[in-house]
Amino acid sequence: MELSKLLLTFALMSTFFSFGTLADSKLPILKTKQTLDNLRYISADGSVTYFQRTSGSLLLSTNYRIYEIQKSSKNTQYYVHSTQSKKHILIQKNPTYQQFFDHRPLNEILISPYGSKDVRKVGVGTNPKFHLKDQWFTYYQPYSKKIHINNSVEESIKYDISLATTLNPYFIPDRVMSDSNTLFFTDVNQKGFPGVLKYTFSNKKLETYKKFQSPNTKVSICRINDHLIVAKSSFDSLEKGTTIYKVPFKNLTSSAEVILYQSAENDLINLVCVQNESVVYFIKTIKDESGKLTYEAASLNTKDKKLKVVGDLKFANQIINMDGNILISYLSNYYVLKGKSDYTEYDQLSKKEGE
Repeated sequence: MELSKLLLTFALMSTFFSFGTLADSKLPILKTKQTLDNLRYISADGSVTYFQRTSGSLLLSTNYRIYEIQKSSKNTQYYVHSTQSKKHILIQKNPTYQQFFDHRPLNEILISPYGSKDVRKVGVGTNPKFHLKDQWFTYYQPYSKKIHINNSVEESIKYDISLATTLNPYFIPDRVMSDSNTLFFTDVNQKGFPGVLKYTFSNKKLETYKKFQSPNTKVSICRINDHLIVAKSSFDSLEKGTTIYKVPFKNLTSSAEVILYQSAENDLINLVCVQNESVVYFIKTIKDESGKLTYEAASLNTKDKKLKVVGDLKFANQIINMDGNILISYLSNYYVLKGKSDYTEYDQLSKKEGE
């Protein structure tokens, strides 16, 4: 999962509204030998690290050796995406990061075997994502408004889907693969109404699973085992409310939908599904007795529906799953909700164990 790409709007709002909350947090802060500005990925056991340099290089550190796997112009920005399957990594490469700001970046998309020096370019776009234990990946081309679906090993196996959305140029669809023949994705129709669609590769059949009745609805999807997780919230203070539910891929009917969580507030959502734990993390909006709103990371168990507020930053905005470690990006730090926090002693510990 990418580590460094933050939402600028949320960061600025976070600074303005809750600058004083940092000292109050009891969450551990991620510590590594690399500065967090340069770190792009670190495995749960600390044995594999990807980091960048201002010179324009992306480097891999593994087995006490460092390899330069990409070289570009000065200040090139890299984003590294991975899953706990650890078969491949996806890289976004943006050589114009400090030259101009673009909400619809056309970054180079590259793929590499996990922990390998070998890298190949697969396309141009944004928001790359793995599916089905790294066997497939997708990315979005915001100018052509196409989702590209590629097999991670067989370069010749690829598909693309054109989106209907034209009203919002900054829209980026969520994508979930239920199997190697089916993709679920979010879209917005010509009237501005969001929905969740299902596309079958073998017969090129496009179906609408769910259409929502308000253009102010925001929708996010992810996957937990054999279920699609759908979160619905609102951009409108007059149409408030959030619902998260699950539905089996094999029975996409209203009667099969199971509501996991409901709130009267408009949650920020930012869904992160953790497959092996059947847990969904998201950003929950909390209103206190005075009416003040705060935004905290929460975990939701999709089996027993138990909800826990696990953050204490008051303005969380982005949750990251990095090889099973669950992090919150906040200002210049990464706070650890679950997993290891201190990687500064990894090299010394590993060398002592190997002596």
